[in-house]
Parts: sequence; C-alpha cells; structure tokens
Amino acid sequence: MVPPFFYWASPLVAYHAGKCAHAIYKVYPDLPAQFKEAVGREFSQELLRSSFVEAMKARTRSPVIPLEEASGAGYFSHATALTAAVRQEMGVVVELVQPVVALGGANWKEDDCEYVNLALRIEVQATRVKDQQVIYRDSLSAGCASRASFDTVGKWLNEPGALAGELAPCAGDLAHKVLDYDSNQYSHRPQLKLPE
Repeated sequence: MVPPFFYWASPLVAYHAGKCAHAIYKVYPDLPAQFKEAVGREFSQELLRSSFVEAMKARTRSPVIPLEEASGAGYFSHATALTAAVRQEMGVVVELVQPVVALGGANWKEDDCEYVNLALRIEVQATRVKDQQVIYRDSLSAGCASRASFDTVGKWLNEPGALAGELAPCAGDLAHKVLDYDSNQYSHRPQLKLPE
C-alpha cells in the first residue's frame, strides 16, 4: 500500500454533470462531509488489502505475504516496499495505490435524479523484485451498488457497517479483475499473472 491509502473523491463524481446534484443535496445538504466521514469509518486499508491477499492465495501455491511496517502502519513508499521485499526474498511486490470511493449518478437522463451509484477505484502495480521491472500496471474500478435510492445513501452515511457491506465484496471484485483474463475485445485489460 502506498500512502495515503485512500482519497475521498468528491461524493458526487460527475453526478449527472451537475444536472441532478440539487436533488441529493436537498435530502443531504452536508453530503460531502457526511460521505467523507462514512468512508473514513467504513473503508479501511485492511479491507482492501485482505481482499487482494485472499484472491492471490487462491491462485498460487507461492507464499503471499502482506508487507508490514514495524510501526504496524502497513503502507510503504515504492522504494521502501522494494527494500522490504528484498529482505523477505519475495519475487514480486504488488502495490495498491490511491483507492477512491465515490458516489455518482445512476444514469444520464435529466429526468432521473432519484438514484446514485457507488464505485471503488484503485491503481495496481506489480514490480519484479530482482530487476525492479514493473510487470503490471492498471487502473481499475468496480461498481459496488447501482441505482441506490437516497434512503440507501442515508444508511451508508449513518448506519455502522452498511457502507462496509457494499465495499467489501467490491474490493474482492477489483482483486479478481486484476487476476482474471478478460477476453472481451472492448474492455480487455492486462492480467497480473502469478507464479504457479
């Protein structure tokens, strides 16, 4: 994990290009602060990291080792991660960079302002340790909830565990997107290949 381990996007990323922002702000006038607080409470470094570790363990017989700082902070600069990987005799370091949790418009129709989407995005980079060669780099996103009602947004903002319940499987989806081969010619993404 490269610090800071997540950024808060504006809670209304491209929310109908501003056409519908008034609808949700009418219900939640303090949405930016509330959303930032909810993400800080519900989205953790460990939630994201454990999703990737579990997905990788299921795909390889090689050991998958989460790097830990002595302080327990659990995130590194790129150079520090490589140094730690050399000490642990690791073959590849996978870095999770700049996760973003964001709300956006459910669709682009001007007359449909009643719903939002929740998404998670992250940049992933893998570096071969022996020659410090980057072997994988991609920016991925996953939809965590689509066409969520404003009542659901209220639960995410106010009920402990509600937002985490959406984000945990979403983090798992992101991990599988990194590791799965995508045969679709239009959405084709690179695949991180792990040792057997």
